Amino acid sequence: MQEAVRRNLVRRCADRSVIPIGTVVGFRSADGYTLTEMLVVIGIICLIAAVLTPGLMGQLGRARVKAAELQLQTVASAVELFKSDVGRYPTAQEGLNALVTEPAGLEGWTGPYLKDSKALLDRKRCSSTLALAIDVAG
Repeated sequence: MQEAVRRNLVRRCADRSVIPIGTVVGFRSADGYTLTEMLVVIGIICLIAAVLTPGLMGQLGRARVKAAELQLQTVASAVELFKSDVGRYPTAQEGLNALVTEPAGLEGWTGPYLKDSKALLDRKRCSSTLALAIDVAG
């Protein structure tokens, strides 16, 4: 008897005239998502991005400042090592390249004090700011 009822329900469900309780109407796994569902998901992602973006941008700015500070400290310590070896700071003619390559006729130079001249450049690839700071300090 139960088997006959079950077959009858299956037959009736095939033409969707009678639907058993607990079944989902009109949704098959092959149907995918509706446009409304996709828009809701995109909206949620946009809200999360709008909340997180300002905080991440602030972190990026602080990281750049910290990297610049560390780079300046590296150059400053290299200048101090140059002074302890040579007995003076690099002259304006020598510039900060005296930390990387040995100036002609200089006694006591045990460098290079920096691996390469990239540490002497700022983000705009201009070394004049660092050279001016050393000349004023010296």
